[in-house]
Amino acid sequence: MRFQKALRLIRQPENIHWADIAYACGYYDQAHFIKEFHAFSGQTPTKYSLTASMHPSHLPMF
Repeated sequence: MRFQKALRLIRQPENIHWADIAYACGYYDQAHFIKEFHAFSGQTPTKYSLTASMHPSHLPMF
């Protein structure tokens, strides 16, 4: 659920502050968020934000 919330927040049109997203989604800190994001998606949150499709739960397969 935290990961899904993070995906939605990343797609917001305003500037992304990773620490704010981490805390809003219930992660202990930004490093924990990024590590778990990478474990679930295989990519960093920054890379995801640059390649995000119209479907926020979609993660490209490589």
